[in-house]
Amino acid sequence: MTPRFARLCLFLLLMMASAASGRGAPGQPDAERFAAAAAYSRSQHGVAVLVLRRGEVVFEDYAPGWAEKPHLLASGTKSFSGVIAACAVQDGLLTLDEKAADTLTEGKADARKSALTIRELLSLSSGIDGGDNGSVPSYRRAVEMAEAKSAPGARFSYGPIPFQCFGELMRRKLAPKGESVEGYLKRRVLDPIGLPIDICTVVSGRSAGCYAFGLMYKISPKSIQRFLRSTRNQPSLFFL
Repeated sequence: MTPRFARLCLFLLLMMASAASGRGAPGQPDAERFAAAAAYSRSQHGVAVLVLRRGEVVFEDYAPGWAEKPHLLASGTKSFSGVIAACAVQDGLLTLDEKAADTLTEGKADARKSALTIRELLSLSSGIDGGDNGSVPSYRRAVEMAEAKSAPGARFSYGPIPFQCFGELMRRKLAPKGESVEGYLKRRVLDPIGLPIDICTVVSGRSAGCYAFGLMYKISPKSIQRFLRSTRNQPSLFFL
């Protein structure tokens, strides 16, 4: 995750939490708190501050030209993994507590991998080492690289490999239906909320899908706003 995008995500999360709770400095009006946050963001080279309350925008501030300008999505891609998983549960493709090795059968011979669930994989508590954040493997390669360094549920390990493993799991689940992970994302998530697939711009020429953990896609702050509003009952999904 780039430092600038990290600041953008942090401000989105903090301001959504602040708006939801209604708490701030005693007697300080919301407008003053939000303006102070925006000023601090600009001082740290941030590009956007967005505040939503009950799904409605109550404050937004963007650096010149950044409201609609695509930004590297980086770790924000993880949010789409959580939403895709929820859709897949609704569609009967999987349950969160099924064993990942039922689909990623390479793991059945490993005592730890054979025991971990999809829920643990997505919560980064599966025991699979997260890997190098600066080097994102393909879905299939992530499964080959996955190393279970601890028992499921024993420790948290942040990184791209568990999410790319989930990408391969979804690829295999969807293959009999003739649908790609990217197609499923578009049909079940992006289209229903009016977020066109072409709003996610390929940066490096790789085609692993907007939902993938990698650093090869861009999305504008306004598009992030649309996604957050669509998941307003569970805003933490954006930071899964």
